[in-house]
Amino acid sequence: LIGGTGLNEGNLIFGNDINGIEVRDTPTIGNRILGNLIFGNAALGIELGTGDGVTGNDGGDGDPGPNNLMNFPVIYSVVVGGGNVTITGEARPGAVVEFFESPAAAGANGQAETLIGRGTVSGSTAGTVDATARQFSFTFAVGSLVVGDRLTATATTNVDGTSEFSVNVAAVANTAPVVDLNAGGAGQDVTTAFTEQTPVLIAPVGTSTDVDSANLSSLLVTLTARPDGDAVESLALNGAATTAASGAGLTVSYTASTGVLSITGAATTAVYQTILQGILYNDTSDTPTTSNRSITVVANDGALPSATQTVTLTVTAQNDAPAITAIADQTISEDGTTGALAFSVSDVETAAGSLTVTAVSSNTTLIPNGNLTLVDLGSGSWTIAASPAVNQNGGPVTITVTVSDGTTTTNETFDVTITAQNDAPAITAIADQTISEDGTTGALAFSVSDVETAAGS
Repeated sequence: LIGGTGLNEGNLIFGNDINGIEVRDTPTIGNRILGNLIFGNAALGIELGTGDGVTGNDGGDGDPGPNNLMNFPVIYSVVVGGGNVTITGEARPGAVVEFFESPAAAGANGQAETLIGRGTVSGSTAGTVDATARQFSFTFAVGSLVVGDRLTATATTNVDGTSEFSVNVAAVANTAPVVDLNAGGAGQDVTTAFTEQTPVLIAPVGTSTDVDSANLSSLLVTLTARPDGDAVESLALNGAATTAASGAGLTVSYTASTGVLSITGAATTAVYQTILQGILYNDTSDTPTTSNRSITVVANDGALPSATQTVTLTVTAQNDAPAITAIADQTISEDGTTGALAFSVSDVETAAGSLTVTAVSSNTTLIPNGNLTLVDLGSGSWTIAASPAVNQNGGPVTITVTVSDGTTTTNETFDVTITAQNDAPAITAIADQTISEDGTTGALAFSVSDVETAAGS
């Protein structure tokens, strides 16, 4: 080990006529070079081998040699903003990567003038240059680093040792992320239509991008006003967005009192875009206020927020169908009546006194429509009585009671079964007679009949 990661363990290796450090001879491996400032040397800061210059990376890092010719890191970007520097790239899995400000020009393999920070590669995303490498993203305090300064890096493992210095990459200023709620449409805001009690995606084609960062750190979505109440209006994630957030280990919360949906944690812009496209607005009121809602969206890359974009949400109320309570089935005797059967009607938008109630029979021979009696008791309370036609029995007869608000209707049905009764036979009147002594009335005519029994019986 040359140097170390503890306080004052590093060395200053400066001003050599050739390389700062050479690791010679195969199979010399496991030589770790950590925490040192190595610059101002005529050739390389670290050379693996003797006098052959920079050893290029190989796919899979399987070539033999001093320190197994450990592949140096590949730096994708160096972004300065908000007092921090964020460095992305790829290196061997599990490697400790040290980052240094380099005095050399961008594009050359560097040396180490100022230590910026170190981190261990622990991710699972394959590298874009070498698929066996793993991508990293580290953020450190910016220190003395400014836009235009160059960074280089080394990679170290306990088995292989330390690599040569990587190619220098110049630091650039952080650019704020961009949220576009309507994708290819004009501008970056969007208008979305909500219909009563039907959750709607606020920005189903929205995008989130950042030209200098693969990751975002947060997304804040605010329902600025909730005229129907905090418990009634809300923002939430659909299934796809919930899965994306959970899979990336993000924290999701909604605060009803402020209308703020917060998604925080480091994740790719693609993950945050999936979440943006899966944000739902809902209002559970039966009589929603139809004024427009304003929903603001702000993304943050950890250093800068995006410009605030706005969803203008239009709200359309729907006519709710009226309601009617149940009426139990009835069994009555022939020539009887159900009596007054109570029920009630109501409607969210329409006063009970303005509702229309009607009733019809499925068998007008047994129960004519005219034998259905509806009585309005006021305040939505009603009664209905059903009486069969004279001497009629059978059924069941279905009685349909309908309530209407003038636009929509709701039906309630109940059955009436009429049981037969034995009716007394009938006989016609015979007039009183006055006759002479020893006379006769003669044959006085009359007739008999019965509803159920033939006259001959």
